[in-house]
Amino acid sequence: MSERGCGGFQPIGPMLSINRPQTHAMTTILHIDSSILGAHSVIRGFTADVIVIGAPMYNFAVPSQLMAWIDRVCVAGKTVRDGPNGPEGLVKGKTVYVGSTRGGVCTGDSPIAGLDHQESDLRVALGVIGLTDVTIVRVEGLAKGRETKDHAVAGAKAQGAALAA
Repeated sequence: MSERGCGGFQPIGPMLSINRPQTHAMTTILHIDSSILGAHSVIRGFTADVIVIGAPMYNFAVPSQLMAWIDRVCVAGKTVRDGPNGPEGLVKGKTVYVGSTRGGVCTGDSPIAGLDHQESDLRVALGVIGLTDVTIVRVEGLAKGRETKDHAVAGAKAQGAALAA
């Protein structure tokens, strides 16, 4: 197994880390970060079997650096083409894990649930290039006090452990 980082950044926090014993079946892990690389370098990274994206919520959406990465990888003829029914993704057979963090709570019956553009935008952008096997490990309420934060982190750790099993 090889592990390659784009810019040396690793997933956020220990609850989103994937260690070698948990990934013995994977041949490659690609850590995506806020580095803005040339499209060719980024697209070459799609040789990975598993893609791990750290996506904090900034102002109800993805950070501008992650949006810039999305802009770089949505390349006509390389990762997407016009199909008979619209865009057709050319990056297939990959598993994507997204570590999603938020200061507030934007899911369920939260009064601000409709403001969440982070996960929906990511799913659309990844889907356009063919990445549809997307699992989101969400950590919400990090700014809501110690107890809420601890509960959210414990939930993410449990979800991560279940995914690795």
